[in-house]
Amino acid sequence: KMTIANSTRTFVFSDFFVNDNAVKGSKIVTYKGLNTSSQPYWTIDASDTIVHTDGTKVIWNSERTRTRIATNDTPLIYWDDTYSITGASSGLNAKGVAYTMVIQDTNPLIISGNFPYFTKGSVVITTDNKTVLVDYGDGTKDAIATATINGVTKQFNLKK
Repeated sequence: KMTIANSTRTFVFSDFFVNDNAVKGSKIVTYKGLNTSSQPYWTIDASDTIVHTDGTKVIWNSERTRTRIATNDTPLIYWDDTYSITGASSGLNAKGVAYTMVIQDTNPLIISGNFPYFTKGSVVITTDNKTVLVDYGDGTKDAIATATINGVTKQFNLKK
């Protein structure tokens, strides 16, 4: 049961393709119990690879923690809850460029069920020659974020 501390679920892609591109990898979700604020939290370790039909690869490895910070007054309906996410990921993007992405501990990503975008939080994305700070805002449910590169900040619209 995922209500018992240190229970795990493992998800593995097996012969899975999207438009003839092979999707490989796994995800391990571990329920850790309650944190010091009595909030349930999970660790998620993922390692995924997409192999395109031309042989190029997209690689994504991630270690993150997801904490339920609000039930939105519906404790038995989980998909509308609000979660805080911390952690990091790394890999290769579609152009073969290595990257790291770190969610800032002081400003974790916040997502509320039934809303498709992060509403708060910031992430630092680094490649070999560029660093970008993406900020999702103050908690307002909108499709607006900002990107800061070399001290210059620009607003952009999030897309599905």
